[in-house]
Amino acid sequence: MKHGQLVELNVCDNLGDHLIGNVYAKFKTESEAEKALKALNGKYYNDKQVQCEYSPVTNFKECRCRQYEEGSCGRGGFCNFLHLKYVSKKFQKSLFDQMYAEHPEYEKRRSSERKRKRHRRSDSESSLDSFDSFKRRKIIEQWNRRWESQKMKDRERRRRSNSQERRRSFERKLSEDRNNYI
Repeated sequence: MKHGQLVELNVCDNLGDHLIGNVYAKFKTESEAEKALKALNGKYYNDKQVQCEYSPVTNFKECRCRQYEEGSCGRGGFCNFLHLKYVSKKFQKSLFDQMYAEHPEYEKRRSSERKRKRHRRSDSESSLDSFDSFKRRKIIEQWNRRWESQKMKDRERRRRSNSQERRRSFERKLSEDRNNYI
């Protein structure tokens, strides 16, 4: 927090050599990230030297192991997707409250960005984001029903074509057998 406005903090829970002990901190600006990198690189934490570097990843949601979040990752701690340590909402809120209390200028930036985002969202009425959660669920349910009905139609079409092909094949063999006996 003393290096800049922290947007996201992810602590890795994987056991693989390339992921064990990794912490990913996303700052508001690149200059804040550079300031934190210079201040923390080479320092010691828990008797281990901190090695900082920039990450090419900008969206950590894409790196997460969805199976781990659902509790069913078969690869365990050696999965190559991020298994993130759980941080309670209450603790996250207390950290952000502390950051905004120490740096009120961050709160001003945050509120102005929220206004801009709300304005942009209202412009795109066709976007799914512009609906409330109830409408969004209904739309997704409609999509799922259409997808299921299309799958059923495709299955029925394949079943019919397979049975017709089997019937033709059987009739061909039957006629060949009849010709062989005559």
